[in-house]
Amino acid sequence: MAERFGWIGASRQARAAERVDAIVGAWWNDWGLGDAPTRSESTLPHGHAWLGTHVAVRVPEHMASTLTGFRTSGNELGDAVQEAAIGDLVSRIPGAGANAPQWVDIAPARFAEARLGCAWFNYRFANGEQMFIALDRAAMDLAAPPHAGPVPSLATRHDLLAAERVRLAARLDLGSMLLGELRGLAVGDVLVTSAPLDRPAFVEVSRTHQRIAGGRIGRIRDRRAIVLAPTNIPESV
Repeated sequence: MAERFGWIGASRQARAAERVDAIVGAWWNDWGLGDAPTRSESTLPHGHAWLGTHVAVRVPEHMASTLTGFRTSGNELGDAVQEAAIGDLVSRIPGAGANAPQWVDIAPARFAEARLGCAWFNYRFANGEQMFIALDRAAMDLAAPPHAGPVPSLATRHDLLAAERVRLAARLDLGSMLLGELRGLAVGDVLVTSAPLDRPAFVEVSRTHQRIAGGRIGRIRDRRAIVLAPTNIPESV
């Protein structure tokens, strides 16, 4: 799969933050004492970090002390607790990879530049110490996948126009007449078409004069009507 770049939207960052919150909470329940760390305003971390495949975690210098009160300097038990706790935290985060996290002096740029699709989350412990968790673009795609729901099909032209109204007119071909005869018409005169009775009157859209049907002139109760009949009218495009 091609490598993905670009800023992560606010809604996906919020979903990823909720997932990381749950991971940190569960991790603290297994390792920590006292109040769990709370997410604080995100600021870009600099410097050393524990690095997984797509995850970087920066913890307080004396993490074991923050977790349990153990002193880490020169304390093998404290050092072991700290390393195990950090490794467990990193392993729980999507994209951590199968290998144990590695200590690095400076985290790669993919964890520090938002334009590359990363995000970072800050947590503050009760003693004031802070922890930073950064996810690169690959980890963000795991923690908060892009929406992959069904794409709605495009509406057809007929669907879009179905609610529009058009005015119809029925036209009866009266044939031709001399202008002199036309001037002599008077009320009560009968105009007889040149068309036989089986020739239909055409129904058309008034504005465009596009023929859409043909039929016979008739009546329904006190209204004139057109009874549609089979006609050879080319379908409009």
